[in-house]
This record gives sequence, structure tokens and C-alpha cells, in this order.
Amino acid sequence: MALSESGRYLESLTDFDKVIELAPNDAGNHLHRGIVRSCLGDTLGALEDFEKMIELEPEDKEGWYDRGLERQSAGDTEGALADFDKVITLAPDWAEGYHQRGLIRAKNNDEKGAIDDFGEELKLHPGASRAFVGLGNIRYEQGDYNYAIWYFNKAILYDKDCIEAYFMIGISEIRLEQYKEAIAQFNTVIDMDPDYGMSYYNRALAKGLSGDLEGAISDYDLTINAGFDEAEVYHNRATLKVITEDYEGAITDYRLALEMDPSYFKTYLNRGYLYCLQHDYLSALKDFMEAMKIDHKQFKKEVFQNIEERKASKLSSHLIDATKLMKLALKSAEA
Repeated sequence: MALSESGRYLESLTDFDKVIELAPNDAGNHLHRGIVRSCLGDTLGALEDFEKMIELEPEDKEGWYDRGLERQSAGDTEGALADFDKVITLAPDWAEGYHQRGLIRAKNNDEKGAIDDFGEELKLHPGASRAFVGLGNIRYEQGDYNYAIWYFNKAILYDKDCIEAYFMIGISEIRLEQYKEAIAQFNTVIDMDPDYGMSYYNRALAKGLSGDLEGAISDYDLTINAGFDEAEVYHNRATLKVITEDYEGAITDYRLALEMDPSYFKTYLNRGYLYCLQHDYLSALKDFMEAMKIDHKQFKKEVFQNIEERKASKLSSHLIDATKLMKLALKSAEA
């Protein structure tokens, strides 16, 4: 496997083709060619080789395991689950089978099954940090963020380089409104690997929520420079630019967000509010009309919410103007 391990997958594939032509019933060669095909993105070819491996050596867990991984990667969670069931039957003392099945069960919202599998993994390997991460992710999805953080800290206890655990602690702390603590976690993640996940993006969220608007804008810049130039990033950066009174920058970002996602309701709405602030009522009305087309029900809800806030004297003058235009948009649609 030296060739494939060094990344020379195509050369390795040619070698395995030749070997398999000479020895078509060697299960190990089918397994290894399947792995190479998987690395090359040839899902059908990889599955064909793994199935041949299983046919030749049905009691060998490796064929079932690698087919399970390939099926999981291809989105066939039901098939992958069946394969990992077989892996565990063949090798009940192999932690890997429980871990992979636990991941699938968690993805399928089978929380009890996933917890059981990660628990079995920990019985076999008490210091398995990834099992603690898996349990923490389940608690996070359940909304129990403090318990999730406890599990993530357990993962770090056994593996101080468990970057996913630091990242998920940061995400959990945002949910708990512990923004400074979250920022510290994302700082750690970025120090370990600047390209990991959405660290700059999530640090920007935490900074914005903590009141560090310039720091948040800077982190959105870094997010975009890192290649994550999605509509949501531009929308969020635009919203902060409005607050810091960089209106032209905000208009540009809202435009970029809509170029990437023309169905972004909130962007049309927020840009409409900004146009009202600039007394550009025609542009505002156009944006409100577009927002209403995208989500009439939510648009109507926004209007009624603004009316209630106006009664409570909580609306600024430009939002009062915006509400008038939004009511006009509703009337024109109902006419």
C-alpha cells in the first residue's frame, strides 16, 4: 500500500488491477483496491471491491467495515448501519464498530442507541476522547449545553489536542451566552488549526454578541478570506456595518449576500430598513416587496411586530417609515 499511502492513488490502482487480474480470488487485494477507489471518489468501484471481499471472506470484519464507511459516505445510512451491525457481531471487542454505529445512530436521532454504542466503546477504551465527543454532541443536540461541555472537557482530559472538543465547547458557550469564554475556545482552535471548521465565523458571532463589533467584522473578513464566502457571512457582516454606520459597506454586503442567495428573506428586509434610514424609500419599498414574495407570512408577522413596538414607543423614526412602507406593500399585494 506504499503507493496509495503516499497519495499516488492512480498508480496504486493500476498495480492492484494487475495483481487482481493474476489472483482474482485474493480478498485482501480487493479490499485494498476498494480503499484506493474510495480515495479517488469511485464509490461504485469501491463498493464492488468491498462486496467481493465480503464474498471471499465473509467472516472478516474488514470488508463489512469498509463497505459500511463507503455506504455512509454515499448517504446510505441504512446500509451502513447493517454493515456495522455485522462488524460488531463478528468482532464484539473491536471499539471501531461501536464508534461508527454510534455516529450513524446519532445522525438518525437514535440517541439511546448512540449513547449505548459510545458507552461500549468506552468500556473497551476508557480514554477514547472521540467517544466523549460523540456523547457531548448528543447532549448538545438535546439542548443540555452544560452537560455537553462536561463531556467535551472529558475528551480534552484524555487528548489535549482534541480540536473538535474545544470547538464544540465554544459553540455550547455561545448557546449559554458565555461569549468571552466562547471566544477563548475559538482562539485555542485557531491556534491549533486556523482552517478548522468555522472557527473564525463562530468567533465573529461570539464577538458580535459580546459587543465587540469591529472585532466581529474583522473575523467575518477572515472567514471570507478563508474561502467561506456564503450569503449568511455577508448578511451578518452587513448587519454589523449598519450598527457601526458603515452604510455603503452594508449595502455592498447585502448585495453580495443576495447574489449568492436571492431567496434570503432577512437580507431584503434588513436592506429595506437601511434604505429607510437613508431616506431612499423607493429602494426600500422594492426590497420589502421582494421580501414579501419570499415569505408572505413572516413578512406580515414583522409588520405586526413593528406596529406593536410602535405603540410601545420602541421604534425609531426610520423604522416607523419602514413600517408604513411595509403596510403599503401588503395592501398592494392584497389589492
